[in-house]
Amino acid sequence: MDIKKAVTAILPTQAERVARVERSIKTDSTTDRDANGQQAHSGSDQNKEPLSQEEMEKVLDYLKNLAVVKEHQLQVVLVLRENKKFVLLQEPNGTIVRRIPEYELRSVLQPAGEDKGVLLRRSA
Repeated sequence: MDIKKAVTAILPTQAERVARVERSIKTDSTTDRDANGQQAHSGSDQNKEPLSQEEMEKVLDYLKNLAVVKEHQLQVVLVLRENKKFVLLQEPNGTIVRRIPEYELRSVLQPAGEDKGVLLRRSA
């Protein structure tokens, strides 16, 4: 039995060509992360709207009531420089431990249920 003739009878000899589709490369809108877990263009996506007075009071109260702040007797100070608000965490002797800009404080106001649907945490 000639296998070559049997195979050609079963399989088509000419494959149909599929039309080529042009696709754009999406390098700017990537969701990949670096090895350290940070996104490549995370700085441009941040919400930089100023916090209202009420929101700033909530954030300050939240920071003052943190266990770490109470344990180390840190002072939470709101500073306004060149129309930009910063929160300083200071030791009792005046040494600045951390300076937090206003746009980072917005993450404190986000609801805690935002991780809904996440099966695993990256930090675990």
